[in-house]
This record gives sequence, C-alpha cells and structure tokens, in this order.
Amino acid sequence: MESNVTTAPIIPAGTSLAHDTLILHDVIGSGSYGHIYLGQRTQPTSDTANTPAFVAVKTIPKADLSSSQIDLLRIEFDLQRTLAPHVNIVTAHDLLEDDDHVYMVMELCEGGDLFDLIAREQHVGPSGAAGIRDQELVASIFRDIVHAVAHAHLRHGIYHRDIKPENVVATGDGLRWKLADFGLATRDRESFEHETGSSVYIAPEQFTLGEQGLPYKTGPADVWSLGVLLLAMIVGRHPWNEANQADSAFVEFTRRPESLRDSFPGLSDGAWALLSRMLDVDPIARISIQDLEHLVNSHDPLGPFLTTVTPPQIPRSPPRQSSPSSSAPLAIPHHPNPAVKRDSFDSGIGSWADLADHELDFDADPFAASSQRGSGSEVFFGGIEQRLEDADEYLFVMEI
Repeated sequence: MESNVTTAPIIPAGTSLAHDTLILHDVIGSGSYGHIYLGQRTQPTSDTANTPAFVAVKTIPKADLSSSQIDLLRIEFDLQRTLAPHVNIVTAHDLLEDDDHVYMVMELCEGGDLFDLIAREQHVGPSGAAGIRDQELVASIFRDIVHAVAHAHLRHGIYHRDIKPENVVATGDGLRWKLADFGLATRDRESFEHETGSSVYIAPEQFTLGEQGLPYKTGPADVWSLGVLLLAMIVGRHPWNEANQADSAFVEFTRRPESLRDSFPGLSDGAWALLSRMLDVDPIARISIQDLEHLVNSHDPLGPFLTTVTPPQIPRSPPRQSSPSSSAPLAIPHHPNPAVKRDSFDSGIGSWADLADHELDFDADPFAASSQRGSGSEVFFGGIEQRLEDADEYLFVMEI
C-alpha cells in the first residue's frame, strides 16, 4: 500500500520551544501533515501550570499551509481548548508558532485507540460476529464517550462531526477513554457540509438533505455516529458502507429495521433497544444526547443493560414510514500483527490516531474501500474538511 507519510524534516531531539520551557524528544508518530513528538515541560509558566510534564506535540510545517489553513488550525485548537477540562476529552494545552511550524501541545494518551482494540478483539462467538469480549469494558468506553459528546453539545454548543473508533483514545492505564480530533468540529447547529466525517459513520440525512440542498442538524448526526460506534464495539463489524440508497444493506435496514438484528443475532435485547433509538433514520425521532446521557447514567453498571435478556423500557418514537427496499455486514479490518500497538493521539490536521508507523493490510477485506487508513479522496479519517470557499476559494483536504 502506498504510503503518504510526510517528508518533512525531523526536528532534532532536544530542540527547545517557548523560551526553553518545552523540549522536543523523539518522534512518536507521523502522518501526511507532519510529525508528533514526545514533549517535556521543563518548568511551568503562568499559562502551563496545570500542563503535565509529558505531552504530545504535533508539528505542522507552515510551508505546507496557507494563511487560511493556519487560521483553521487556530479555530480547531480554540474549540478543543474551550471543552477543557473534561476527563473524557483530550486536552488541548497550548498552540505555539515560530517562522517554520505550528505546534499543538496536546494531552499524551498512550493507551491506543478504539479501532485497534476492536480489530484485536473481533471474533466469532456462539451467536455469530462479536467484538470486544468484555461487555463491562464496552459499557465503560461507551459511557465515557457519551459523556464527552454531551459535554460538548449541551455545555458548549460544539458538535464533533467525526465520531469513530479512530478518534477515541485511552489513557496509558487504559482506565479512561477520551474523545479526540476536533478537526471537523463546528458550533453550527445546522450545516451544509453534508459528507463531513467518515463514510460508515455519516448519518443518512447528511446524504438525503445534501441531495436536496438543505442543511442537516449536527447534534442528531453525532448521535447516529455514536450508534454505529456502539454496534462496532459489540459485534466487531460495520453494518453498511454508507447510510444511503446506494448501499443495499442500509436500504434493507430502512425497509425493515429488524434486519440489523437478524444480521447480528448476538445482540442483546438491551443493546438492540438502545441501537434502534440511536439509529432511527428520522433525526427528529432519534434519541437526543440528553436522553442518551440520562440513560447511560441510570443504568449502573451499564454492562448488564447491554447484555440483559429482558427488553428494557426505552421510550419509543411514533411509527414512521420507512423507505423502500441486502448485503452481509462488513468486517472491521484486522491488524496484520495484533501484538503491535500503535501510539494514538488527537488530531490537529488529520487524525493523530491514524499514525503510519505500522501499516494495515486490507487487500483481502471487503471493507477495504472505505475503511483503509490512509487512502481515498474524501475526508474519511480525520482532518479539516473543505471550509475555505468564503476565505480564499482554496480546497483544503488533508488526509492521513
């Protein structure tokens, strides 16, 4: 597979920044946009008193960016910093610049990302396809990310628009999971940027309303992405390539929602009841992030809720007309060497979870076309989507 790792020169280890208060050590990851370094704070300043001693420093050469693109980096950083502090969101500590680079100083998360966890754990269980074996771990991760999304939506009016396993990372001890990569985030409750995000996780209304030239609501679209993410954790599969009429699996789902449970008979009553609310194709009827957060808080522990055989009582929306008229569920690709763990970090431009130190082999996987890291012409796996038409009409699509 062709690599698109940056050819930017490596900054020598020991280079100091911010008046010698931050030292860059070794490169710990690379993407098409730049390198990530292990950074060390040598002494606190008035702005960094609460910054940990070790951080991730993402560097983007200014030679590769227009002034509008640099402005977008600043906006992304400001959005993410606005959300701090929150235990389930990667903290943006500082944004530095010199003549040659932009440096984003971020929380260091060494526990890997959710994509790799699912890929390592996926297996065939007694009832068919299965994902992460420990349902309490599934529940813990899901609760953490719901809290992160609710905090962003309800407290700050910020909508992520790229929720997927690659953008969920763990602390070094694996006890806390955090939402990362706000490169596509927005404060707009409605958006005309319809196919923003990763194709598998994009809500159906982003396709249908895009065809009509109408805006979609960004909050319900994030909830849809959470539903696909939960399904991937439980069964280790994606249900479709894209939630539109060109995908036969999705068309069957719109005609008969129970077909999703038929494809994954191992889904418990509790998980199905929740997924059917999160994956309601009507964004108005879809469960709200407020109700979803209340639900995960009211079931403690959440694991039994996801595995119970007694259908839980989740308020249902009124029946709606489903769209007319199947294919097999799509596997999440396996890492060729499950023993290899990649470091994962939040994104400045592009997803820092999508590091290129170890490449994946998707040649034999039916999901390769839309799930391969580091390929494709659309912004599927992180990055800042094309938002510069009003600025300088420059199409800015940065991929990993």
